[in-house]
Amino acid sequence: MGILTKLFGRRDTTPAPDAHMTIDEGFVDIHLPIADYRLAHSGAMSLRARGTLGGRTIGFAADLNGEWRKQSRDDMPVTFWWGHGRIRTIGPESDTLLAVLAEAYGLPSPARMANSVRVTLVALNSDPHTFKTEVAHIKMFFEHDDPAHQAEAFLKFDVARGFMGLCDKDPEYHAGLLASLGGAEVPR
Repeated sequence: MGILTKLFGRRDTTPAPDAHMTIDEGFVDIHLPIADYRLAHSGAMSLRARGTLGGRTIGFAADLNGEWRKQSRDDMPVTFWWGHGRIRTIGPESDTLLAVLAEAYGLPSPARMANSVRVTLVALNSDPHTFKTEVAHIKMFFEHDDPAHQAEAFLKFDVARGFMGLCDKDPEYHAGLLASLGGAEVPR
């Protein structure tokens, strides 16, 4: 059994359903079908998404820690839920996802996606206790000492409808997002 199979499970060889990408004024959003998800008793959630875009299979995984801190502000009608998680590779499909993003951004692509990248999460008016039944809107912060590797993006998913999206926060983060997902994470 290969090392990647041991680390990430068996490689999914089934045909992937269609994924969708939208590009609007420099903003790039990719939506993929959820291939599987797990919800632990602790509230931790793991999602794996993969799909076919332009004849290429792309995908990634997201792990959300089960510990969330609620923050409400009197001056804003928004509730924030702060947590942590990881964006993970699912193998060659994640490397292809980076190549697709780089092409859409007009930037060079990292050779491969990092095994795992730590992110700080803030769910925006999305109660983590309802992630299994309601649409989740989560902002991800890829934090680094090097400003060139800092990035923000959105993770959106709807388990009931079976999709997960990796969506732009701002095109100025494209280079940092590629660097972060490509493994330029600063050790902590």
